[in-house]
Amino acid sequence: MTHVSRTILAVLFLLLVMGAGTGVLFFQKRETTSPPSPQPPIVRVAPIRKPVPDRLVAMQPGAPLQPLPSPPATPKVERPSASDPAPSGRTGRRSGMRALGIPSISTIPDQDMVNDEEAVSVRFLVMDANTPLEDIKVSVVSQNTKLLPQEAMTPVCENGACVLTLLPAENQMGHGVVVVSVHDGMNEAKTSFTLRVLDPVAPFISLIPGVVVPAGKASGPIPFVMDDLETDPDFLSLEVMSSHPELVMPEDVLLEGGGRNRTLSFTPRKGVYGTLELTLVAGDDSGEIFLRSIPVSLLMPAVSQSIARPQASEAGVLRDPAIPPLPDRYGHLPENHPVRQRMRR
Repeated sequence: MTHVSRTILAVLFLLLVMGAGTGVLFFQKRETTSPPSPQPPIVRVAPIRKPVPDRLVAMQPGAPLQPLPSPPATPKVERPSASDPAPSGRTGRRSGMRALGIPSISTIPDQDMVNDEEAVSVRFLVMDANTPLEDIKVSVVSQNTKLLPQEAMTPVCENGACVLTLLPAENQMGHGVVVVSVHDGMNEAKTSFTLRVLDPVAPFISLIPGVVVPAGKASGPIPFVMDDLETDPDFLSLEVMSSHPELVMPEDVLLEGGGRNRTLSFTPRKGVYGTLELTLVAGDDSGEIFLRSIPVSLLMPAVSQSIARPQASEAGVLRDPAIPPLPDRYGHLPENHPVRQRMRR
């Protein structure tokens, strides 16, 4: 066999071997490949169509235009008038509660008047949205009936404009709060103002009730009012006098406060008891003064009755015998001096 023949046989052999290997791989691949999994069927759902409201029919293409429905009518409620009769079992002009229409009253400023004036007129307005003005009732209350008696106040109203006439008591001065109320049968409104009745030139100190304290015990703050029509109360002078310094000395009295509102407190001397008067003296720059006396009672302690009988001295002052009397501060003044006469009252 020639060399060429051997070469051709070798090439054919190689081709035969390569073809056999390719077939084996092909069959192995087909055997190991799994079939594809079946896909679920696709289900198409038709969209649900909602009914179109009546007010949107006109917006649908091709639909005829229709008028929009009108809103439901609100029922009309008849409000009872003042002339309507009251329902059975009730009294009054109205048959039910009202949420609106509360009456109102205008602000009334404080009033000043001189003690020799006959009367003063105060003007104010009343209003109510749901009540006729002639049906509104106006009432007035005085919180100081000694200065301003209840029967001395007369309100007169016409179409909501009111005039209140105040007539203070004769020979009376001071401060008094007046409360004005308006009623419409169901609701009420109030306002208040202060009436000052003072001397045209002199200062004024309000009335101070009597004070009762145990002997040797300090009193609490006692309020009072000091005022003047012409002078600011802060520029008024204020002093105190004692009818019996052996019981309470002027130095034992403490005056506090400012403006119109003042307080007074005192500490009695030890070992003495009885009655006396403290006198407040208010003065202005023009020399006008006003005096206000305060009765004071110092109660005898219970132990003093069993220990020793007190000695009586002048003017009803009771003194413990163990305590020596105080020196007379006004001994250098003659007996007819106004100060000594004032202390003996």
